[in-house]
Amino acid sequence: MSVISQAITLVSAATVLAFAGSASAGPNVTADFDYSSSAPVIDTYARFEETARAACKLDRIKAGGIAMKRKMEDRCAADLVAKAVAETRIPALMAYHDRKTGKTPALPQYAEVR
Repeated sequence: MSVISQAITLVSAATVLAFAGSASAGPNVTADFDYSSSAPVIDTYARFEETARAACKLDRIKAGGIAMKRKMEDRCAADLVAKAVAETRIPALMAYHDRKTGKTPALPQYAEVR
């Protein structure tokens, strides 16, 4: 599956409600996220975090030191997880992400309708 920088694409992987997707957090960082809409939200989210962390590993020297490396990896992983969660459109997963990140979901009257 090819991924354009800063784009997310989710594709149905099978008829058993299993899905796979790709997310990009920069010109050189992409990740494939696998999930099932019937899997527990906590498990799916943990897999998303693990996948994002693995994809966002940076070289300490190129990042400019340990502190900068950690900050850049954290930001990259957070971006990848946020994009992947949003693309699933699974309300329970999106609500769990909002709680984990401290974000307040939009009030229904201001929510984006697609």
